[in-house]
Amino acid sequence: MGLLAVSISRRMGLKDRLCENIRTSGLLHDFGKLWISSEILSKPGRLNYIEFEMIKEHSKLGYEVLKEVEFDFPIAPTT
Repeated sequence: MGLLAVSISRRMGLKDRLCENIRTSGLLHDFGKLWISSEILSKPGRLNYIEFEMIKEHSKLGYEVLKEVEFDFPIAPTT
């Protein structure tokens, strides 16, 4: 996702620094999925209600970890 995001941002004419921030955000976008069971992430077909609720939590999980890491820009809100 990071490479696609940076390609789009460059085509839009955004400054290099902003493009790099977008690339980093794209790479870390699904960071919170590390705490979701691989069985749920790779499950074929529809997720049940509980599984879907767990998937929806991945952004909060990523935020909670990344908010403690210092970046050149506020990365946690973008994950």
